[in-house]
Amino acid sequence: MRHLLHDLFFTFIATLLVAGDAACGNEGKSFDRLVTKDGREFLNAEVKRADEEGLVIQHSGGMARVSFFDLSREIQEKYDFDPVAAMQAYRQNQEKEREFRQQRTLEAAKLKAEAERKLAAAELQKRAEKEWLPIEAHIVSVQENGAYAIVEKIRFEPTTITSKLGFENPGPPKRITEPLGGGLLFLRSIAHEFTPSARWKGYMEPFPTAMKPHPDTGEKSVPVHLAVPPP
Repeated sequence: MRHLLHDLFFTFIATLLVAGDAACGNEGKSFDRLVTKDGREFLNAEVKRADEEGLVIQHSGGMARVSFFDLSREIQEKYDFDPVAAMQAYRQNQEKEREFRQQRTLEAAKLKAEAERKLAAAELQKRAEKEWLPIEAHIVSVQENGAYAIVEKIRFEPTTITSKLGFENPGPPKRITEPLGGGLLFLRSIAHEFTPSARWKGYMEPFPTAMKPHPDTGEKSVPVHLAVPPP
């Protein structure tokens, strides 16, 4: 009876150990020399992960992923290799990788376009400050890409101040506004929104780029000018 209990005890322990090995899978197995069908060789290879497609190994030269299709039948059988499942997993991973590359390409294109837009806007702002007309406008109505407005040109005249000793010194410039266009103008904005019935200050290109219909008559009689806000 004692011998029977002893044998049953060790049989139970052995069963637990086998079950534990099965639960742990084949990760952690080592190969002194792992050779693929096309002759690639990995020395001191340790399996870090196994999936339907193949093995991820750490070897003397670093990390590598090896497809089961490139390994011997003996290794395939050790890992219960299923060619159908492997091809399905491969196609799924290829699709995920393709979607990831597309997303990265789109994000890169968006970043490039935004950078180019900011650069163009900055260059336009510099040019406007040097070459365009400083204006003040009463916004009459706002459209999708700009606004109809009554526009006045801003200019500054020099002034002088006479000191107590009788000397004339330059004074603060006098701000003067002059009507432009004799009626409505259309201010076409670039990355800028106008507010209806507001007073707007900025820079306007001196020469019109096109003509828009008058909101009252429908005739193409309203000059269109590019406009940017002050920096």
